[in-house]
Order: sequence, then C-alpha cells, then structure tokens
Amino acid sequence: MSISIRMTKEQEQLAKSYAQLKGMTLSEAIKKVYFEAIEDEFDIAIADERMVAIDEGKEKTISWEEVQKNNGLL
Repeated sequence: MSISIRMTKEQEQLAKSYAQLKGMTLSEAIKKVYFEAIEDEFDIAIADERMVAIDEGKEKTISWEEVQKNNGLL
C-alpha cells in the first residue's frame, strides 16, 4: 500500500534530517515513528483501563517484594 503525506518544507527537512540521523530512508523513518506512536497510545489506553479497574476494586495489585517472592527471587 502506498500513502502520501503533505508536509511543509520545514516538516520535510525535519523528517529527512531524522531519517538521515537514524540511517534510514524517509519512508522507513516515518513508518517507524508512526507505528511507535500508535503502540504508545495503545499502551497508555490499556494502562488507563487497568488503573480504573484497580480504583474500582475490580483488580488487585501486589508489591515488588511479593512479585520477587512469588517468582523465587528472594
């Protein structure tokens, strides 16, 4: 699939500089940043849902010490 993106000259230069810094093509760099942003937003949404469940008493948390004990690390 092919997608086109309209950018200002400044945005284009910034994107090209980033790609060059990372040793990638412009297309690779844009794809990388785009999908990382999507993954980050999904992670935040999941964390927010878990925090609501914890606040509502639907989920339980345990301490780091309990995690270590449960996994034979202490």
